Amino acid sequence: MKTRYFLGLAFATIKVNGKEIEALIDTGFNGSLMLPLDEVQKSNLKRVGKAQYTMADGTVSESLIFMAEIEWFNGRKKVPVISSASEFPLIGMELLFYTKLTIHPSKDVLVIEDGS
Repeated sequence: MKTRYFLGLAFATIKVNGKEIEALIDTGFNGSLMLPLDEVQKSNLKRVGKAQYTMADGTVSESLIFMAEIEWFNGRKKVPVISSASEFPLIGMELLFYTKLTIHPSKDVLVIEDGS
């Protein structure tokens, strides 16, 4: 998996419905994947519902939920995608749960390995 740091932030590139997307690794995000609404629309993802989320600052937000197929290590996986008004795609802990995540920003080390 291609990873990099940019301005001290950890990014990984994943394929969503065949398209490469660079997403910020967010260990404070409990979901699998969050994509900007315009990216969701471009990818023609299937809407499956909506949900309310409590943000880090305590505000409650309602978002549409979609399904996508991603390439994850040596296979394909269907994951829920939360749409967002944000510009940055996020990879969250639900997707990272069965991985080994090594982060060492001062040495530009970011490794995501299959841990299952």
